[in-house]
Amino acid sequence: MKTILKFPLEIGTTEICLPVGAQILSVQAQGHIICLWAICTRNGDEEIERRQFTVHGTGHRLPDNCGAYIATVLQPFLAWHVFETTEVKE
Repeated sequence: MKTILKFPLEIGTTEICLPVGAQILSVQAQGHIICLWAICTRNGDEEIERRQFTVHGTGHRLPDNCGAYIATVLQPFLAWHVFETTEVKE
């Protein structure tokens, strides 16, 4: 069975345990919280992997290995840029 799940992200780095093969749908602000939504397979015995995401503000320095760009999230007076910093095996 597939389900859409929501995960809050912190400014900086957040690690999330996701079922292997989870598909990122969107990253947006929900109120004052930046959230990531993903399609996940949930059958009770799925393999789980730790995936790491970073959130950087406009004008902030990025590391050389900032990862794969996921989304930009706009909040009043702020723009946040989300990257996945783990390598996802296809």
